[in-house]
Amino acid sequence: LELELKRQGIWLESELAPQPEPNSKHPPEQILAVVYSPRLKELVSTTNKDSENLYAENLRLILGNQPAQLWSKWQIEKQDLRLVDGSGLARRNSLKPRSVVQLLQAMAHNSSFRNSLAIAGQDGTLKSRLAGTQIIAKTGTLDGIAALAGYILGAPELAFAVIINHGAPQPRHNRQVLDAIALELSRSCNLP
Repeated sequence: LELELKRQGIWLESELAPQPEPNSKHPPEQILAVVYSPRLKELVSTTNKDSENLYAENLRLILGNQPAQLWSKWQIEKQDLRLVDGSGLARRNSLKPRSVVQLLQAMAHNSSFRNSLAIAGQDGTLKSRLAGTQIIAKTGTLDGIAALAGYILGAPELAFAVIINHGAPQPRHNRQVLDAIALELSRSCNLP
């Protein structure tokens, strides 16, 4: 092992301890490394702000059936959504904007959730979008599908969700449509 590590350009500060024979009854008891996971709110923030699908898939696996229990608590109709995976990449996923708005309303006072959303014009998937608005949101994009859901901050605050199905094959066009709708909603919410 030590020779192979050196061949790969990896140098050790000390010699490796001799390994027991494969037939030995006692495996070596030595911790090689310890890696701590970031806190859950940090994982959720990366998932939402940067639309990190691998994180979303793993969070769904960790949570298991818990989201289904929350849907009924938040009075979200089961027939309004079907979640096959955590990332939203499966074509069999379906949900109605109404359900997304209900979820956003239920989470409105959860600061960890709100802080996990991309800030328009500042970070995440909205860094170069909707600058000058008071929007925090999550984006979603597949071929011909685009979504934007979040909050327009102000008085009054508005939870919103816009989903385009069977849209233009160019994601840029769908983003422009979503952004135009979000801008109009933002203007109407922040009128004097």
